Amino acid sequence: MRRAVLAAYRLRGPVLYAAAALLIAVALSGDLALGEEVRRARGAVAILAAGALALCIALALAGPRLLPARTTAVVASPVRGRWLGINSPASKVPSHGVRAYGQAYAIDLAFEPADGIRPSFGVGPAMRAPEHYPAFGQPVLAMIDGTVVRAVDRHRDHRARSSWSAFVYMMLEGAIREIGGPGFILGNHVTIRGGDGTYATVAHLRRGSVAVRTGEAVRAGQRIGRCGNSGNSSEPHVHAQLMDRESPWTAQGLPMAFSAVALGGGPVDALPRTGQHMTAPEAGAERAAALELAAARPCDVPQIVALVRAAYAPYVGRIGREPAPMTADYATAVADGRAVVARAGGRIAGLLVTDPRPDHLLIENVAVAPEAQGLGIGTALLARADEEARTLGLSETRLYTNARMTENLAYYPRRGFREVGRRVEDGFDRVYFARPV
Repeated sequence: MRRAVLAAYRLRGPVLYAAAALLIAVALSGDLALGEEVRRARGAVAILAAGALALCIALALAGPRLLPARTTAVVASPVRGRWLGINSPASKVPSHGVRAYGQAYAIDLAFEPADGIRPSFGVGPAMRAPEHYPAFGQPVLAMIDGTVVRAVDRHRDHRARSSWSAFVYMMLEGAIREIGGPGFILGNHVTIRGGDGTYATVAHLRRGSVAVRTGEAVRAGQRIGRCGNSGNSSEPHVHAQLMDRESPWTAQGLPMAFSAVALGGGPVDALPRTGQHMTAPEAGAERAAALELAAARPCDVPQIVALVRAAYAPYVGRIGREPAPMTADYATAVADGRAVVARAGGRIAGLLVTDPRPDHLLIENVAVAPEAQGLGIGTALLARADEEARTLGLSETRLYTNARMTENLAYYPRRGFREVGRRVEDGFDRVYFARPV
């Protein structure tokens, strides 16, 4: 029963639109001279449409209580620099007041550079040109690795709605846009399908700026467009959301956090609250350009051993002995070609050790130097493991961690891994995870 209700809840949007269209058609045909059978059929259609409409309203009210809890996914920030959080799920859910179109956990971001000025609402022209806003034309980046499944670039950039009278106009305009469906609400947008079946969308892009095509493979941090003011938008800003389906008609929103952003302190995985500033000092693509991933060389072994010992030292006290990675044979792993290092600024900042199995790629170790943690290096190394698995024709990557490494128990699910088992091996209490590629 619960599954049937959730399935109906997912379809409430299309059914609602169809029911409303039928009721409008019935109302407009009221004065037409129709035969008795046609009038009866029209009456039956009206009753069915009204019932469907009532059911959709009931589902919209009751459905959210039945939705399963979702793990927050950590994704790359779609913007760089200093941005203001608007309509943030960190302040309320659903963030935009409704769960339609997969936007329960969506966030809006307006660019407010420290040395720039963002026009104030209610001051100046009622409808400013979008070029007056510092966000207009700012790069917009992919939030996840994956394949582009939607790339829309035909909607015009309209003027901002920068006064109360213009805002009321936008509400009326929005009602008309709703008739056209979510595409007219989102305006120009790009949707990317990740390897774990999630879909990341950025919307309100500038016309002519979309830099990717449907079917194209992209990496997190890659520029896919520029901020615009297309669709149902009051001013140039970036709308970002994560969904469980490609189509906003049937998608449910998924919770997300931006990786390594600053909210007034050091880097954290989080979203800004409504009215809070977020700084993404380095875009994912730029970080990737500064980060070199390459096969480890024999001369790297001393640095690898030092990095691993520093990364795992905090866990010795918890476990009561050195974790297995601290005593592993890295010279052999390097000689076998199973070790990849991440170099930043000429120094080794991360390590990946893999072991191909018949049906999966085992990640024996992924470690990041303590001083380089929070910079996305671990995410880049896990993505490298995915690439290796795909090259080998394997469908998933697997890894394990110690049950006492509680940070990892939270870290891996946020990156698409699911727990698949627990057991004691070699005296260690291990938790196993898997992720499709």
